[in-house]
Amino acid sequence: MNVCIVTSKHVSYNPRVVKEADALSSAGHDVTVVTVCNNCAQAALDEGIMATRSWRLLTVNYRKQGFLETFRWLWFGIRQRLFSDYFTGITLGFGLAERGQGREYPELRRLACSLKADLYIAHHAECLGAAYAAARKHDARFAFDAEDFHSGMFAAPITEYVPAEFDLRKLLEESDHRPKGAEQRRIEYLERKYLPHCDHMTAASDGIGEAYSLKYDLPCPTTILNVFPLEKLPKHDKVANQAQDSIHHSPFTIHSLQGSIHHSPFTIHKLYWYSQVIGPGRGLEEAVQALALLVTPCELHLRGMPLPGFVEQLTALAVSLGVGERLIIHPPCPPDDLIAEAARYDVGLALENSVELNRLICVTNKIFTYMNAGLAIIATDTPGQRGIMAQAPDAGLSCRMNDVESLAMAVNRLLESPELLTSFRKESRRAAEERFNWRVESDTLVRLVGTNHKSFNAKTPRHRDAKNV
Repeated sequence: MNVCIVTSKHVSYNPRVVKEADALSSAGHDVTVVTVCNNCAQAALDEGIMATRSWRLLTVNYRKQGFLETFRWLWFGIRQRLFSDYFTGITLGFGLAERGQGREYPELRRLACSLKADLYIAHHAECLGAAYAAARKHDARFAFDAEDFHSGMFAAPITEYVPAEFDLRKLLEESDHRPKGAEQRRIEYLERKYLPHCDHMTAASDGIGEAYSLKYDLPCPTTILNVFPLEKLPKHDKVANQAQDSIHHSPFTIHSLQGSIHHSPFTIHKLYWYSQVIGPGRGLEEAVQALALLVTPCELHLRGMPLPGFVEQLTALAVSLGVGERLIIHPPCPPDDLIAEAARYDVGLALENSVELNRLICVTNKIFTYMNAGLAIIATDTPGQRGIMAQAPDAGLSCRMNDVESLAMAVNRLLESPELLTSFRKESRRAAEERFNWRVESDTLVRLVGTNHKSFNAKTPRHRDAKNV
C-alpha cells in the first residue's frame, strides 16, 4: 500500500511522524512524508534522520536561503497575514481558513496531490485540507493522527487541581461559551469540516480521542501512545543492574549563558526536561523556583529551542533565587538521540499544567522518553498523566499542578532516598520494556492501517465534497 503522511513540521522536530513512517515502512508499505523545510538547522537534522530511512521525504522549501527561497518565505508570510488578518474575518469558507492557518498550505496541498497514494494521513489541523484534497483527487482513504487536541490548545479553566473523575463534556461546553480568538475559530472550523470524512482517526491519548469524539460527535479514535522504540542503554546507564551505591556523578562543569565556567567539588543529581521549545506555560518557572526549596542541591537541565527572551527571563529568575549556576540549557537533539541523551540524567520532569484544555488531557512523549531511558519520573497530576502513572505507580511521583512546594517536596523525597531513586529508575525502565514502547503501539497502528475501512463516520460518506461543510 502507498501511504502519504502530510505534516507541517520538520521531521527532526516531529518524532511521532518518524516513528509512524518507520513502522509502516517496516510493515511493507511504500511511505512518503510530505512536509515543509523552513529552517536550515532543522534541515541539517532532517538529513541525518533520512540517511538511515527507507521511506521518502518531500518538502516545500522556504529557508531564507538564496533569492528564490527568501522570496518564497516573504511571500508566504504576507499571503498568510492577508488571509488570517483580513479575509477570514469575512468568512472561513472557500479555502480561506486553510490559507489563514497554513503558511504554505497551497504548496503543501499541491505537493500532496501530486503523489498518488492509497492512504493520506494528516498530522496537525492545518494539514487536514491538503491531505483531504489529495485523498479526494485519488479516491483514496483519508486519516488524521491527533497528537494534540488542537482546538483545545487555547483556553481552559485556570485551576490548581482537576479531580480524577472530571467531566470532560462539561469542560468542552464551558470552553465553547468563552470568547474565541481568530486562530481557535479557524482550527475548529477545519476540524469540523474535515474530521467527519476520516476513514480512521488516531489520538496520542485516551483524553484527546474522547475530546474529539465528544466535540464533533465522532466514533472514538484509536489511541496510539506517543512512546518510543525500546533502546538498549549503555552499560553504565542500565538501571536494572544499578545498586544503591552505584548512583554516581563526576564533578560537574556548568557553562552559563554568559560563557563563564564554574567547577564544583561535589557530586550532584540532575533533573531533566525537554521539548521542541523552551517557553512559558510549561512548568519551567515552577521548576526553577523549586530548585531554591530543595534540601539536596541538584541541577536542572532543559533541552529545546528557546523562545526569544524566555531563557533570559528564566535565568534571571534563577539568579535572583540564588540557583543560577544550577540551570543548564541544551540545544535540541535529533529524535534518534532523545533516549540516549535522557539517559544521562536521574529524574525526568513532566510538568504539564492547566493553562489550556489540551494540556489537561494529553500525554506527552516526555514520560515515555524518561521510562525508556530509565529515569525516575516526577509528573504533574493532570488527568492525562494520572492514567499513565497509575499504570506504572512505582516509576515515580506525582505533584500538584502549578504548585512549587508540591514539586519541591517530590524532588526532595527522591533525592533524600537513594534507595527510592534507584527503585523508581528500575521500575521506570521495566514499564518501558513491558508496556510503554513502540513495538506495542506500532502493532496497533499497522493493523489499523491494514484494515480496509469503509468509512470512519458512517453518517458522512467518504466522497462527499467538503467545500461547503
